[in-house]
Amino acid sequence: MGLTSYLKSYSLKVNDQFQGGLGAAYELIDKPVARLNISNGILFENNDLLLKDTIQDVYHTFRNSLRVQYKFTISKIFVLEGTHYYQQSLSYLDDYILKSTNALSVKLRSWLALTAALNYNKINRTERENLFMNYGLTFEKYF
Repeated sequence: MGLTSYLKSYSLKVNDQFQGGLGAAYELIDKPVARLNISNGILFENNDLLLKDTIQDVYHTFRNSLRVQYKFTISKIFVLEGTHYYQQSLSYLDDYILKSTNALSVKLRSWLALTAALNYNKINRTERENLFMNYGLTFEKYF
């Protein structure tokens, strides 16, 4: 399994953040109506952060990245899914990142759903966090 990401966030005080790495994943449950996956790996991260709103902090670190991902379908109508990350720096004990995404969908048709999603992010080094709620229609088409 591989992961790369780039982040730029005013609310989290992140000017630039790049992550890239590899790890291993394991399917605990893999059925049509239930899926649970856990992965763990090592990431390289390059950062340009703002501490205390004015102090620029440019550094790089290696992180352990633990991910839990799930998707449950109930009665072919309700879909609950989420992805959660805990990323601890291997160099700094007070440097960790939490990322969480949860979504609940109600299928109106096989390809159309009403969806509500909740996203939470926390970067301990900048002492900042944010929470977003989204809702709308989801169109699914597989090729």
